[in-house]
Amino acid sequence: MAKDKDNDVLDTTYDELTVFENFFTNHWKNIIVFGIIVVILIGVGMQVKQWLSKSDAAAAGALSSAKTIEEMELALKKYPGHSSADYARLRLGTLYFESGNSQKAIEIFAPLSRKARYKDVMAQAALNHACALEQSGKKDEAAEKYATVGRTGNYPAEYRADANCSAARIYLDLGKNALAKACVDLVDPNQLEGGMSNPHYQRAKLLSSML
Repeated sequence: MAKDKDNDVLDTTYDELTVFENFFTNHWKNIIVFGIIVVILIGVGMQVKQWLSKSDAAAAGALSSAKTIEEMELALKKYPGHSSADYARLRLGTLYFESGNSQKAIEIFAPLSRKARYKDVMAQAALNHACALEQSGKKDEAAEKYATVGRTGNYPAEYRADANCSAARIYLDLGKNALAKACVDLVDPNQLEGGMSNPHYQRAKLLSSML
């Protein structure tokens, strides 16, 4: 019965993809109960240039137009301290992850999650780090990383809720129900956009039903 219940939840999951439509936005959409997808910030191109002075246009253009790993690394080597460089690093880590090189992605996401210029990038890099750990088969480490993000009070509530749900999902898979419950209990609809209709809260409810 429990196995069938798990399968039903997995079959009805959302699409675990966060879409960032503005340069500093932290609006999240369509978060799933299961899945390992590294999420990125997008829309850095023209929006970055609008925020920067003309003297920064060359750097912003190089960083935002880079599409491949090689192009991104060259741009970051040339403009490592630019104000949009951390967004480029987040994208670079994602490119490595998508190419199957989770270890290289982790090497980029880990420091970025500690010292990125912008809080949104820091939180997203931490989530991506956890995703990469999970993809590498390091479930215990991934769960703890997610849980740490979920407990970090200065991260936006949406990030924390997503992280707590992801941690709970893995803890359930590992049979650590007490830890899973502790994570789910931290998902507060009063802190989330849309309240009880928020995808993260709905996801937490599904996970709670599996405890």
